[in-house]
Order: sequence, then C-alpha cells, then structure tokens
Amino acid sequence: METMNRAEGIAAVREQIAAACRDAGRDPATVTLVAVSKTFGAEAIEPVIAAGQHVFGENRVQEAKAKWPPLMARHGAREGGLELHLVGPLQSNKAKEAVALFDAIHSVDRPSLAEALAKEIAKQGRRPVLFAEINTGAEPQKAGVLPQDADGFLVACRDAGRDPATVTLVAVSKTFGADSIEPVIAAGQRVFGENRVQEAKAKWPPLIAHHGGGDGGLELHLVGPLQSNKAKEAVALFDAIHSVDRASLAEALAKEIAKQGRRPVLFAEINTGAEPQKAGVLPHDADGFLAACSDRFGLTISGLMCIPPADEAPAPHFALTAKIARRNGVKLLSMGMSADFQTAIAFGATHVRVGTAIFGTRSSGH
Repeated sequence: METMNRAEGIAAVREQIAAACRDAGRDPATVTLVAVSKTFGAEAIEPVIAAGQHVFGENRVQEAKAKWPPLMARHGAREGGLELHLVGPLQSNKAKEAVALFDAIHSVDRPSLAEALAKEIAKQGRRPVLFAEINTGAEPQKAGVLPQDADGFLVACRDAGRDPATVTLVAVSKTFGADSIEPVIAAGQRVFGENRVQEAKAKWPPLIAHHGGGDGGLELHLVGPLQSNKAKEAVALFDAIHSVDRASLAEALAKEIAKQGRRPVLFAEINTGAEPQKAGVLPHDADGFLAACSDRFGLTISGLMCIPPADEAPAPHFALTAKIARRNGVKLLSMGMSADFQTAIAFGATHVRVGTAIFGTRSSGH
C-alpha cells in the first residue's frame, strides 16, 4: 500500500507542477522536482525510483553517505542516473564529503563555507551546482544570507572557473637576486613584485635593460609599503604600486606623476582586519579615501589590495575588499598570496602575489 502511495504521490506532485507551469506559461521541463528523502531508508526510496524519480534531496551529509552510495551503485548516477542534492545546512568541515557526494548544494550561506567549497572543488575536480541560501525573513534562528547582503555575497562566491587571462600572476621576488629571477623569466614570467624601493632599484634596471620593459617586456610592481619620500623613485621605476594608503602618499605620488609623465597603475591598500601593526586604509574610511584621491589629488585608483590577518580565514577579507571595490567602481583586486591565491581568485582577484610557491622559502633574516 505504501509503495502505491509513494508512486501516486510522485504522480500527484508532477501533475501539480504541470498545472502551475501551465498557469505561469512555462514548460514543466524547466522545473526539477527534488524528492526530499531525509530520514527515509532505501526501502522507502526504491519505490520512488521505480516510479521514475531520479533527483533526490538530503538534509545531512552523514545520513546521505550512509544510504546513497549503494543506491547509486545499483541505479547509476549523474547523466541518466540518480542525482543527489544537499538541501540542508552544511558545516565547513563537511565540505570535502559534500563535494565528493552531492551533485548540487543548496545551502551556501557564508564566506567560510564558500572558501572551504572552493578549495575542495579545486582539489577534487568535481563541480556540484551551488545555490546560495537567502534568509528572506531575516530570521535569527535560520541560516542564510540576509537579502541586503545577497548581491555582494553572490558575486564573491562566483565559481573560480574564470579565464586565466583575467588573473595576473605577480611573482614576488623580494630578497632574491638576479640569478634566481632569470630562470623564472626564462620560464615565461613577465610580471614581478618587490617590497622595497631600494632593493628594486639595485637589481631591476639591469634586468629590464636586458629583457626589455613596458609592452611585451618585464613589468614591475611595488607590493610593499611606500614612504612618501620614496614616491619619486617609485613612480620612475614601478609599473604598478599596490600600497597607496594615506593622503600624504597620494599627494606625493600625484606630484611625481605630474612631473615625470609616468602613470603607474595604483592600488589602494585596505587594512581589512583593522590591525594596528599593518598599513592600509580602514574599511570604514575606504570610500572617503578613494574619493579624496580622485577629487583632491587627481589620482586614478584602479584597484584595491588587501593582506588578511594571518590567524583568520582569508575569504571574509577578500569578500570585504571586493565589496568596497564594487561600490566604488574599482575594477582591479590585488588579493591572495602563495597560501591562499586560489581562494582569492574565487573571490574575484585580478592580481595574485605569489613568492614562496615560485622562489622557495626566504632566509629567516627577511
């Protein structure tokens, strides 16, 4: 009797979907029925499969792991077989299992989970369909992104399946000499980053003279802090400066750009963690600072840069930087280093600053 009821239940729901689609002027084929089988065992699921249902939903990773692999082995999975959706909340520490098992995840609701999923997707090469959960009622007891935060969250959580040409790899060569840099140039790398003006002045002019600069040649970025009294040398040497963080520096750069006629690409540095030991504009001051750079000093700030706190997950800091950029119409994002650049790309980075993964570990004195 229960078997018949379940078959009849599937048929009834499909009829209701078809009727609703007719009323809405839609093709029923554009609506997927997800049969939520949470708490029911294989013996209850088998009749529903026999009735032609192939898409199922589960609330918990552990429950799904226990019952679905044998069903998938018997009935097949993916194209033409069973399809499994996670429709309940997901803990970040279950991201690995969720990516391995589910074809769709309906409950992406916070940056830490987005970061964990991005890492597992990159590792496993599986790409479940991802849905962001929106807490439309702003109910404190429920998970989900608040409606007013939804646009920014959705952009930040874009799948990292981007055209590699949209991401510039900045090979950070600080503390390494020309003998270490030459093999990297020979391997085809053209964009390099340095932390200090004096160090860059000592080693890069001969390299640029040898390999060429500008279009098609080497490109040099300053990725470390810049003193205002070094603005003249920085404008003369660097093609991009990632650390514009105060009015006095903006003023000094504007003067040198006007004098020299060189226009390095400028990034404002955002201190997303409000760390007192770090440079950077505080997030709540960012809009005013960017406006001042344009209105007071005539500077074009093309990008934002951030360095997340070492003891915190980087994803929320990347998301915050991207949010500030969007509302100010800034297109470039310098985010991510050797340990977290994949996450940064998932959050929209256009420039990733990678040193250790290319040049190896620096000496302890640096």
